[in-house]
Amino acid sequence: MSEQKLITFKFGDVICGIPLLDVREIIPQMEHTPVPLAVPYVQGLINLRGQIVTLVDLTKIFKQSSLTLQQGKYNIILRNEAYAQVGLPLVDRIGFSVDAIGDVLPYVDAELDAPPANLNELDARWIEAVLKRPEGIVTILNMSSIIKEALQASLTTV
Repeated sequence: MSEQKLITFKFGDVICGIPLLDVREIIPQMEHTPVPLAVPYVQGLINLRGQIVTLVDLTKIFKQSSLTLQQGKYNIILRNEAYAQVGLPLVDRIGFSVDAIGDVLPYVDAELDAPPANLNELDARWIEAVLKRPEGIVTILNMSSIIKEALQASLTTV
């Protein structure tokens, strides 16, 4: 078993994590431009050093009105490989807003548990696993599924 690393973050009251290797960079929140007629998942576009980044709104993906960004202080920009591996075209960069950046946590697969069957706060299809830590439970998001859903929805509305 090889050790892997997660970057943790918080949006609303939820502590989540994604594999560190899926992250291109973390930047301070930038003002975004809304996209007319975009699917609800698309929060807007930002110009990051001349590259257009599509921001995905995780709260709309989860369809949870109780999960709202408190302040949205950071944008996590994903590496293209994070969504190319699910067979989607390499489009503009994708990112999402979070309230706070947490720690980088090392873990091995044996430490991961499947999401509980009665999970009601987040839709289980977006959750890859949960990681129990002394400071609390970290919900590991399945970013490939989230991005696939967002991109396919946006492609069908064009």
